[in-house]
Amino acid sequence: MHKQIGANLKAARLEAGMNQVVFGTLIGVSAQQVVKLERGDNRLSFANAVTICNELGIKHKQLRKGL
Repeated sequence: MHKQIGANLKAARLEAGMNQVVFGTLIGVSAQQVVKLERGDNRLSFANAVTICNELGIKHKQLRKGL
């Protein structure tokens, strides 16, 4: 499940035209943390998921199930 969410996160970030550095700055984490989230290495907290969805303009369901 974490890998699928990570893949969906990466797809949404790329669709928004953001690199990992810019996106990380917007959500308050390092670019390295973004890499780990996108690979599914780190769990995504609910608070981070809400922030990510707000910054990308997507719904939580899209993060879980895809765009």
